[in-house]
Amino acid sequence: MMPACDLTAEDVIDWLAPSQTVEILEPFYGNAYLAKEVLLARLVAGMVRAIARDTVYHDRSRAHFCQLSVYDWQRIRTDDSFWKTADLILKNRDGGPQATSASCSIHKASVQ
Repeated sequence: MMPACDLTAEDVIDWLAPSQTVEILEPFYGNAYLAKEVLLARLVAGMVRAIARDTVYHDRSRAHFCQLSVYDWQRIRTDDSFWKTADLILKNRDGGPQATSASCSIHKASVQ
């Protein structure tokens, strides 16, 4: 199932990179690890929106500004490189590639 891709570049111009979001939350939670845990829990719960600016699927089709699903966030850990790079490589349950999502952004208004 394809994710919702109904946003435009103008809609997401003020969205934050994951590392920026952690920087905002860190003073409230005392350290980056706990800030990531809290943010990840909110992403999994659907309380915070996040998008992939560019997505390439296993069949090489592309999409832009797609909202990442709760299922996607259930597969991310606080020690993933995603938190520094904003790049995700998601795999299907059978081990094959589902999508490579680059330049993920988090909705600033839902974090603050």
